[in-house]
Amino acid sequence: MIAIGWFIPWLNLLKTTSYTGQAVLEKIIKESCHPVPEVVMQSGLAILYDLRARGVLLGVKCNCEKGAI
Repeated sequence: MIAIGWFIPWLNLLKTTSYTGQAVLEKIIKESCHPVPEVVMQSGLAILYDLRARGVLLGVKCNCEKGAI
């Protein structure tokens, strides 16, 4: 089970604007000043894929070269 509590406020960006999942994750990384941005990106990807599998998101498109959505 993935803990998504920290991610919920940013999910609103996906439904109220034209942000992509990748853009939301980049915004989270920038605003959080996380010391290891790759961890945030990978965790965020896992959450987005989990939400897609549960039918919460309609689709997730992976930009595999960047490792982001």
